[in-house]
Amino acid sequence: MFKNILSIPAIFVLLLSSINLDAQSTFETVVPQQAIVVGESFRVQYVVKNATKVDQFKAPPINNFRIVSGPDIYKGSTVGKKGLVYMTNIVFTLVAVQEGRFLIGSASAMVDSNMKKSNDAFVKVI
Repeated sequence: MFKNILSIPAIFVLLLSSINLDAQSTFETVVPQQAIVVGESFRVQYVVKNATKVDQFKAPPINNFRIVSGPDIYKGSTVGKKGLVYMTNIVFTLVAVQEGRFLIGSASAMVDSNMKKSNDAFVKVI
């Protein structure tokens, strides 16, 4: 009987692992939604979720901004509704140097052996 009780948690862990393996990975560009003031620093984040391996990251050309730091890479995990979610966050800190509405281009990376591209985003500078 004691042997059966120990096997239940092992089965539960295997079920959670298989759910996470079926999860679709995402690659998203995240920028501030509010306007940025000229001279102010802000972060552009390229966030990969549900992937265990992210490499060959290629940032887009960064025009109209001064790069303060980056790419800074942060890896971690969190527990979501469907189990463990792996995350990789690639961050650039930029300073706005002129007014306007500017494109932050998509990045590309090899995500779990598949080439993926993030979305384009726009930043408004006042």
